[in-house]
Amino acid sequence: MINREFKLHLSVKIAFFGILLFNLLACQDTYEVKEPDELISQQKMIDIIEDMMLMDAAKNISKRQFRVNDIRLYDVIKTKYDIDSTRLRQNLEYYNQQFEVNIVIYDSVKARLQRKKTNVDSIAKVKDSIKMFNIDQNKKRQDSIKNAKVSIKN
Repeated sequence: MINREFKLHLSVKIAFFGILLFNLLACQDTYEVKEPDELISQQKMIDIIEDMMLMDAAKNISKRQFRVNDIRLYDVIKTKYDIDSTRLRQNLEYYNQQFEVNIVIYDSVKARLQRKKTNVDSIAKVKDSIKMFNIDQNKKRQDSIKNAKVSIKN
C-alpha cells in the first residue's frame, strides 16, 4: 500500500515540478537572474532536488511521524548540504533560467528517482516471492502432517 502511495506521490511530484519548470520558463523573459556569488554546482543541485523530492514524498506518506518528531524537511536539506535558504533560493532561480541546464538537472533527478523506484519494486517482488514460498512451504508441511495423521489412523 505504501509502495503504491509512494509511486503515485512520486509521479505527482514529477508532474508538479515539470509544470513548475514550464511556468518558470514561460515567464523567462520578464527578468534575468544574475549568477549567484556562491553558485552551487549542477551535480550538487541534482542531489539537492532529488533529496527535496524524496523527503517531500516521505513527508506526505508519513505526515504524522514528521509532525511528532518535529522534522523540518528544508532544515534537513540546509544542514546536509551546508547551505542557507537564501543561497538555495538564488541558485534555484538561477538554474530555472538556464533552460538547457535545468532540463539536464531535472532529467537527471527523474532518472535517479526512476532507478530508486525500480530498486524498491525489485525488493518488493523478492519479498512477495519469499512470502509466497513460505506460505507454500507451510501448506506442504500442513498437508504432510495431515497425511501422516491419516496414515497413522489407518
